[in-house]
Amino acid sequence: MNLIRVTKTYFDVWTELALELWPNEDPEEMREVLIAEYEKPNIRAWLAMENEEYIGFINASLRSDYVPGVRKILLALLRAFIFGQNGGGRAFIAIY
Repeated sequence: MNLIRVTKTYFDVWTELALELWPNEDPEEMREVLIAEYEKPNIRAWLAMENEEYIGFINASLRSDYVPGVRKILLALLRAFIFGQNGGGRAFIAIY
């Protein structure tokens, strides 16, 4: 598996993958949400590629705002969504 850092070139792919997880969301609204996330200085995203096919994405962020249930001042959050051959979600990782 290869990871490709999301840039503006990859917004369409990132949006398509996100819509696989949240198919009831409006595609334009999803794209706007992802663009807003991309523009934040503490957010990074990568696309996962295997055999010339995009199979998922990873979002990472550093948060210093209030997060319910977390007592630390700085929080690193990693979310990875990797899809199986049938299109269903295969893995979800969240590290707090």
